Amino acid sequence: MSGITGIYQYEKEPSAYYDKVSHMLLTLSHRGAAHQKRFTAGHMAMGICSAQKEFLATTFSFEGVTYSLLLDGEIFPTFRLAETLDCSSHALSPEECLLAYHRLGSGFLKLVDGSFALAIYNHTADELFLARDAMGVRPLFYAQRDGVFYFSSEIKALLQAVPAVLDARGITELFSLSPAASPDHTLFSGIQTLPEGCFLRARHESVHIEPYFSLSYQEHRDSLYETGEKVRHLVERSVHNYVDCEGRPAAFLSGGLDSSILCCLASVYVSNRSKTLQTFSIAYKDNEKYFSQNSYQPDMDDSYIALLLKQLDAEHHTILLEPRELADALEDAVVARDLPGMADIDSSLLLAAREVGASADWVLSGECADEVFCGYPWFHREDLLAGDVFPWSGSLRLRRMVLSPDLAVLPIEETARAAYQGSLSRHMPPVGVAGREHPGLYETNLQWFGGCLLRRKDAMTSYAGLTAKLPFASPFLAQYVYSIPPEILETGSREKGILRYAFSDLLPREIFLRKKNPYPKTFDPAYAGCVRERLRDVLLDPNAPLRPLVDRDALLAWMDSGAAMDTPWFGQLMRGPQFFAFLLQVNIWLEKYHVSLRPGSNPL
Repeated sequence: MSGITGIYQYEKEPSAYYDKVSHMLLTLSHRGAAHQKRFTAGHMAMGICSAQKEFLATTFSFEGVTYSLLLDGEIFPTFRLAETLDCSSHALSPEECLLAYHRLGSGFLKLVDGSFALAIYNHTADELFLARDAMGVRPLFYAQRDGVFYFSSEIKALLQAVPAVLDARGITELFSLSPAASPDHTLFSGIQTLPEGCFLRARHESVHIEPYFSLSYQEHRDSLYETGEKVRHLVERSVHNYVDCEGRPAAFLSGGLDSSILCCLASVYVSNRSKTLQTFSIAYKDNEKYFSQNSYQPDMDDSYIALLLKQLDAEHHTILLEPRELADALEDAVVARDLPGMADIDSSLLLAAREVGASADWVLSGECADEVFCGYPWFHREDLLAGDVFPWSGSLRLRRMVLSPDLAVLPIEETARAAYQGSLSRHMPPVGVAGREHPGLYETNLQWFGGCLLRRKDAMTSYAGLTAKLPFASPFLAQYVYSIPPEILETGSREKGILRYAFSDLLPREIFLRKKNPYPKTFDPAYAGCVRERLRDVLLDPNAPLRPLVDRDALLAWMDSGAAMDTPWFGQLMRGPQFFAFLLQVNIWLEKYHVSLRPGSNPL
């Protein structure tokens, strides 16, 4: 894990921006404070902070052309690229990465796996090249202001140079789409996201962005057995890539299908290196007392975790969280993400990551398995797809209800509808693709809902100084699964049926058959009461920055009514308490980041 940042300005000497890069880099120190390096070259000022010295900025020359590299993450070459470079098949070294770029240009990105964000400056051509991994595990943001181009691993670094402004578009997306975010821009006016699977070239005043990866349909001729074998091979290879490294290993374990597969595979690989895998689960005080079964969360994790631990060579830890500390950590979660996020779903992960980081250097996690193998309810429930907006982002009526009457003209419903329908149309697949009953949903879910969860994972773990490794986030795995027909993908008439089939001999039968459960959350009413009272204090404060955005009276009336929220307003977990906490996070964000509200013609 590293933090990278830089400033490109072709009209001035880069030394003029050296101090600015230093300030930007300071905001990223949680991503690796042990080692830092800043340098200038040509029209480029760049900096990196890293926990590992070997991943600092690197400069090499090939055939008279000089390059400098900043790298956050790990890049694994395919066999073809390893042969081309005459290197090992494990992670590319900085020199090998630059050599691949020198020989193949942006084409080398199609021949790699892994999670990464990188910046390459060509001294000779005075050109900056940025790229992000195909699945979007590692973040990368950029901004242009007054003829200067800025980039960074996190938004907070860019805010050292670009003002924090929330305009009409940002306010609209805050209430219609958040905590999900557009794949190519943020809520902050003028701060852009480099989309996953894309690269960017900046040369003088020209900036060009181009995708290098997209899913493409290929006729699937493999039998059920052959498909299961191929899926297993791709998952095992990805786990081995990430585990075959130095440092103290750990893995999150929930007792669900995805984390159980990862822990079973990783424990063998780790023990072969004479190490012990540490596993961690998240639990909440008194949750067994207040747990309420529902269609999204049918059971609790404890018994399944205990079952798997009987066959694992692992040292297990249960991280027990309490309601008040979840609420207290909402502010740190905002700072980690630089935006209001998934409330206690974020803050609980941040607290857990801090505990994991005290005894481990990196942690395996199962993100992207549900995206790749169509595990979410909206792939299987027609009622969730009956609307014309994202199936994980409903309750637009609630979002509209809490909005200030002064902002009633904002197109909340239209924005949500346009974003969803636009994404579906851009990703319209041919017949035969997984999820073909709902064309475009596979990529839309991967990019929007999956993108939100990947940003959460990177932000919370990085802020805790912990590196998260996500083996299911492999473009080669996604590409293969994309073309599997539904009858094989859902073999056994189960969600993620082919993944279950591929690892049926590895798991206890109870876990093999377990219905999908989402990330654990607290059911303790003390948490709901805590965030409700904190939000009430905000609403009664005339100087609270949230006040101009919301209808105070409507919110207070709803809170006082005690009405329950029976269905999630985002994802599978976020109900009433998480909505209150989300609004608290909006207030924290506006205040802590000194966000200026500029809603255009809409009066405040």
